[in-house]
Amino acid sequence: MLKENVQLVSYIVSTNWLQEHLNATNLVILNATIPKVVNGEIAEETQQVPNARFFDIKKEFSQPDSAYPNTMLDEATFTEKAQQLGINKDSLIVVYDELGIYASPRVWYMFKAMGFHRIAVLDGGFPAWKTAGFATETKKNYKGEHGNFQAEADLKLFRNYGGMLQELLDAKSIILDARSAARFTGEQPEPRAGLRSGQIPTSQNLPYTEVLENNHFKSKAALKTIFESFYKEDAPFIFSCGSGITACILALAAEHAGFDDYAVYDGSWTEWGTLYNQTTFEDFHQAKTEEIEEDDDFDEEDDEHTRRFIKASKEFSAINERIATHKGTNTQLFLKSIFLGIISVAIFSIGIYMQSVQLLSASVMTIIIIGGTIAAIFALKPMLKYVQELSSLHKSLRSTKLELKNLGWKLSVRKMSKEVDQHGNIKFTATEVVYCPEDSDEKKKMLAREKKKKKKKKACDD
Repeated sequence: MLKENVQLVSYIVSTNWLQEHLNATNLVILNATIPKVVNGEIAEETQQVPNARFFDIKKEFSQPDSAYPNTMLDEATFTEKAQQLGINKDSLIVVYDELGIYASPRVWYMFKAMGFHRIAVLDGGFPAWKTAGFATETKKNYKGEHGNFQAEADLKLFRNYGGMLQELLDAKSIILDARSAARFTGEQPEPRAGLRSGQIPTSQNLPYTEVLENNHFKSKAALKTIFESFYKEDAPFIFSCGSGITACILALAAEHAGFDDYAVYDGSWTEWGTLYNQTTFEDFHQAKTEEIEEDDDFDEEDDEHTRRFIKASKEFSAINERIATHKGTNTQLFLKSIFLGIISVAIFSIGIYMQSVQLLSASVMTIIIIGGTIAAIFALKPMLKYVQELSSLHKSLRSTKLELKNLGWKLSVRKMSKEVDQHGNIKFTATEVVYCPEDSDEKKKMLAREKKKKKKKKACDD
């Protein structure tokens, strides 16, 4: 027997609540399970909550052409896929997964980011449903009518790579990583082949298991205590993980505890760990500086850190330009010096030869020596000035790099391209690596090469 439309009172509902409203006319139940690999095989449940529909995160609700797993769909595609599951504007969704609490909060967050808030996560998931002894049925594909769901994307709830670089520049957010402590510290390798270990600069570790207890969310009071231990006034939470799944567990836990200023890094460590070694912070900040300069409302005095970085970025760019200009404009002077040097050497050589065959008097030879010396001075002076100025510029460049590093940034490449999509998101592509992040594999390789060069040079000197 169908019941009247049901209203949602919390983003987390119990199995008893779902059983009570199981026949509500506007209820849509989604199974968001991501199959778990056990001993090399997929452990898959054959049963489901009655009338559940499979929400396929991996194949249907992630960007198919993305280089990273589980990345969020665009508004139009998400709308189309949700409608195919029979979801309507007035639907009330309860989402669960077969692992308890794992992928279901990701679905909650995806709908939230698409402007839909009538969705809750089943606390304890399918294991809790079975433990309670409630009815199940054999899994089946949804073959019903399409719904009229319409997404309205709220892009600020997700961060992309450029957005995370900006978060680090602003130095205001609290970045919490939901991965295990061993993965966060690098003691345990990443499960994805070829992905290096590490952590986002300034991030802190809050394993998602810390907000759960026996596959259920901890109490509001307990969750509030956990997040208050990280909280700073006017500092939003940014949640990250391996690929954007368990970060959403922290997001739901924070929401349940009463915190509403947060976002999820969509690509998480899979993206950051791949791109960070190829990113140039000087070019990023050059782009940011240009962006700020175009904003008449920006007040550099409002943020001392930003002001210092902009100044250092400008100096870095200016010095690089001066070095390029110096090399270009002094090429002719350098060649002229070489030419004068050759003339002075030729004069000395001719003079010495002619005196040796007694064709020149002592007075004439003196004049030749004086002329050759003057030519040599004119030859050496611009060369010395050129080298001195270039050395001074490079010294200033090193000083500016040190200032940038002291402000918390590790330069990694000199050149990169910048693209801005229709939503204003910035994508960077690096071209020339010159400086590596601290403790990265690339830096270790670079130091090893330098050490090898020093040993080789020492061997040659010996």
